[in-house]
Amino acid sequence: MKIKARLYLPDRVHETSPSLDGESAHYLVHVLRSEIGDGVVFFGLEAVESVYRIESIEQGVVHLELVEKREVHTESPVDLTLVVAVGKGKKLEEIVEATTALGIKRIIPFVGRNSVAKKSNPRLLERLQLIALEACRQSRRTTPPEILPVLPKLEAVFDAISLRKGTWVVFDEAGGETPSGIISRGDPTSAWVLFCGPEGGWNPKERELLEKGGCARASLGPRVLRTELAAVVAVGVFENLLAHSLESESK
Repeated sequence: MKIKARLYLPDRVHETSPSLDGESAHYLVHVLRSEIGDGVVFFGLEAVESVYRIESIEQGVVHLELVEKREVHTESPVDLTLVVAVGKGKKLEEIVEATTALGIKRIIPFVGRNSVAKKSNPRLLERLQLIALEACRQSRRTTPPEILPVLPKLEAVFDAISLRKGTWVVFDEAGGETPSGIISRGDPTSAWVLFCGPEGGWNPKERELLEKGGCARASLGPRVLRTELAAVVAVGVFENLLAHSLESESK
């Protein structure tokens, strides 16, 4: 049976004979050209996926029958949050797409003092959530990351995450420790928050705020990376190193 689609339907994962209409049915029939006998996966409920077979397509309604429920362990064991300054153009969309595939748990965008982009499209959050869902479909994640609306300044980020514990790390073009050095002193089982600044770099007041917040200062190397590249590299490096640390501790 060929799987034609993965649909984010967390409230329907446990149904045995679901029927789809409206947008979902249109997507299956007219966009993907699905036929009777094709497979469809519902996901979105932790590590559970349900696999269905298309039994019939009648008057715009797709009738499905459960084939199996399965556990899919594709979610990262790392509790990693990315705090990232918004950039011009589609940089934030690119960051959401890539870091979702890498396993990020939470994304908090904000407007930095040196950000080129100073305003946020009121429909941006909805677009980012759709991009994250598509990245989940492609990467076989079972749970999309939490994405907060764009916050107006770094101080608002601290208000949003002030109750979170764990290790906070800021990436600074001025330099800092290696990620492995910081991870060796932290607890891989706790929450980790990564701060990536704007195109124009961190403002002195932002640096002061981050320092007072107890952020460890990290470096991604001697070269200056664009915001969208730095954010993706940072998430990839910390996801990998922390996952290895967790694996080592479990042995």
